[in-house]
Amino acid sequence: MRNAAPLGSNNAWRLAPRPLAESDNRELFDCGRDSLNTWFRRHAWANQVSGASRVTVITDVASGRIVGYVTLSAAQIECAFLPKPQQRNRPNPLPVTLLGQLAVDRDFQGQGHATSLLLFALKTAMSAVQIIGSIGITHPLDDSVRAFYARWGFQDLPFDPRRAMMVRHKAMLAIVREEEICRRLMSAPGVGPLVAITFKTAIDDPARIRK
Repeated sequence: MRNAAPLGSNNAWRLAPRPLAESDNRELFDCGRDSLNTWFRRHAWANQVSGASRVTVITDVASGRIVGYVTLSAAQIECAFLPKPQQRNRPNPLPVTLLGQLAVDRDFQGQGHATSLLLFALKTAMSAVQIIGSIGITHPLDDSVRAFYARWGFQDLPFDPRRAMMVRHKAMLAIVREEEICRRLMSAPGVGPLVAITFKTAIDDPARIRK
């Protein structure tokens, strides 16, 4: 039976995402899903070193335990996976950003950390697309988490046999503009969607932003 380490804070905004380090203790991580646990413990560091994917973590400030992780890499999808109206005049395959895994340790679930990691992934993809071609972020997932991603603009790829979801970059910008904290940030002169979502993933207390 696991002994839960003391939690330094139940506020997701205090935990800034950072790259996975070799010294991070991955063995204690348990999100409740064996496939995600096994990948993180056995393969995350090798992928980080090789550049196959970039693994980002958030850690508890008091115990140093890994709270959650997310992975991003370059990928491609078949044009035929898109809805029929979106297949016209498209190259094949299409470049995308792959959100391969996103998981939060069971002791830290329900505190907003999954949203923080997803926002970090969206922000990173929005930044990269300024200089590297990608039509959106795709994520292979199961039915248990589809509703969570749908709230952030992800839609089913109707003809993908893996039943992946994808959010297009234009849709991401629309979601950011509608999100409460980002909307408040963008009320400041010179602050656009990318800057707003960057602040949102790093700020320690969103309640400071009032109007």
